[in-house]
Amino acid sequence: MYITKEEVFTLAQQFKAEDRKITVSTIRTALGNRGSFSTISNHLREWRKEEREKSNNVSDEEIPAPIREVGSQMVRAVWKAASDWAQKEIRAIKRLAAEQTKESEEEVKEALQELESLQAKNATLESELSTIRSERDQLTQEAYSHSQVLEQIRGELEGAKSRWAELEKQVHTLSERVVQETARAATAEAQLSRVEKDLDRERSRSQDLSEKLTKEAREAAMYREKVAQLKK
Repeated sequence: MYITKEEVFTLAQQFKAEDRKITVSTIRTALGNRGSFSTISNHLREWRKEEREKSNNVSDEEIPAPIREVGSQMVRAVWKAASDWAQKEIRAIKRLAAEQTKESEEEVKEALQELESLQAKNATLESELSTIRSERDQLTQEAYSHSQVLEQIRGELEGAKSRWAELEKQVHTLSERVVQETARAATAEAQLSRVEKDLDRERSRSQDLSEKLTKEAREAAMYREKVAQLKK
């Protein structure tokens, strides 16, 4: 998340007033873990530079009066004052150099720690990425297998549809035949009924003729018997 230079300067000044350790990590923690390591480091470097410049300005103001008023002081006093001032400046420079060296070492140490942390995170992300790629490849293979099975099922479905259409066609043909055969059977049954009726009539006529013939045969026998009696 974005942070401003003013935020870093304010916290650094506060830490200095409270005599607290001023590092990238402590500032970043105070910021709620906002901002990148490099951004905070750059702002802190600028803040320290300004602090050093302020310190140098103060040192200039504290130059002994004998040096500023060299024309009115004795050469020895001027030399002593200049020597004291030089020694003070040398000590200040050494102290500042030591502080800068310590700050630089701390920054390098923090940078190395941050680098190790980023490397560990990167290794974790690489491992997760490898796992995700493996899962992706497996899912891709499964999807391909499923697509193959789906194509096979679609082929079987098309074949089943074709067979079903053929069966429907056969059923329709058979149904038409059944209708035709039923009609023919009805016609044949009607014809059979008419034939049976004709046979019944013929049987009745035959019966009548048979009875008539029998009657006539009896009558003929009676006539023959009568004729025979008359001949006697």
